[in-house]
Amino acid sequence: MQRGSLALEKTHQAYLTRWVLPHWRHYELAEVRTIQVDSWLRRLPLAKSSCAKIRNLMSVLFQPCLGTKNTTRSRARWCSLPLELESA
Repeated sequence: MQRGSLALEKTHQAYLTRWVLPHWRHYELAEVRTIQVDSWLRRLPLAKSSCAKIRNLMSVLFQPCLGTKNTTRSRARWCSLPLELESA
């Protein structure tokens, strides 16, 4: 993840800690499908704008996996979370 402003970084960390990791922590990226993420986002008790931010953040997590021979648009295989996210 690129380094941005400190406020943005704290916001992303809060989204990861509060929403993303509690639900997705035990999934391999190869198991995660777009439809699962969309369904999960619709169930979150958050504003649509917050859900959009979380979706965009999750997209950033998958970005290093896209474009390799081991991925498709709907899933990412053989890719792990960046180290700074695993320890969050």
